[in-house]
Amino acid sequence: MNSENNAEVAEAEVKLEISEEEFRRLPETLLPLHFRQEDNYSIVDYYLDYELAGNGGYNFTRVRETTMGFKITDKAWKQDSAGRWIRIEDESILDSSSAKSMISAIPENRIIRKNRLDFRGGSSQIPMTISLDRLELNKRIRYFIEVEMIVPPEIAADAHDSIMAWMKNELRLNAETEAPSMLQLLISSTL
Repeated sequence: MNSENNAEVAEAEVKLEISEEEFRRLPETLLPLHFRQEDNYSIVDYYLDYELAGNGGYNFTRVRETTMGFKITDKAWKQDSAGRWIRIEDESILDSSSAKSMISAIPENRIIRKNRLDFRGGSSQIPMTISLDRLELNKRIRYFIEVEMIVPPEIAADAHDSIMAWMKNELRLNAETEAPSMLQLLISSTL
């Protein structure tokens, strides 16, 4: 549910791990495809709570801190009417005092820090957000691209498939295997 208008929304998202060369190439590739660069900022994600979902992913509650403030996000997997897994998202702005109270006891192994470069636009009816992330995990620099559309739940699975095809065809990326979520990376790095 989007807290601003109380409508349930789904996140159609594809995340791929990419090379440093692809990370450097993609900004210039996106501009002719009707994307505009919007933000370049640091993110700190604090995972308050998580549980394994039925599809092997994770449902979680996260507080995100950026230079623009704090947001709290709940993400949960559920099956649509055709039995395909979609992710429902509920996000709202969080005041600084509440956020600091919530994150004060979060251990370091439940925190991810990354730098993000955002692009918005595209030529489809539903605008896309593309994020290029650079993060250090276990003393290794890793690069990711995330393409996201916020859509009604009933079209989320089809939107996901469309994003995969678009990334392969337009961005020339190997969109066969999705990267693990940031939470999955964080959990696997502490095992």
